[in-house]
Amino acid sequence: GGILVAGEGSALGNVAIEQDAAYWEVRIVNPLEELCIGVARELNGTWLDSSIGDGENSWGISSRKVQLGKEDVIGVAFGQGDIPNLRFYRNGELIEGASISHVRGEVFPAVSVQGSELVLVFNPAHFSHTPVGRHTEIRPPRKML
Repeated sequence: GGILVAGEGSALGNVAIEQDAAYWEVRIVNPLEELCIGVARELNGTWLDSSIGDGENSWGISSRKVQLGKEDVIGVAFGQGDIPNLRFYRNGELIEGASISHVRGEVFPAVSVQGSELVLVFNPAHFSHTPVGRHTEIRPPRKML
């Protein structure tokens, strides 16, 4: 149960993270080449052809800096008021040194791949691990009348 992302380029979720504490998971199916998991501002055009994680418009962990293996489940916890406010978990354990502080503004779940295959899991019924603390699945904003 999830969304397969494969090939080359970046992919963004279609719902901005507006809640205080959100959680989702990324299952690594085939880490052939580079991959990056995190959040990004709304990207379009040539941005989608590049990797996320520039620290200005997107933030994440990269397989260039952290060992990410086949069958690993990466939990992503984003908290608007937390510092650090973007934390990553490998198979339920916090990845030391990978947390990111000061992500501000409207962001979306994001991944980038260069030949790798990932499955994004947003449905809590399919999570492999319990979300940390007060984090819950991403919830689309409710329209106000």
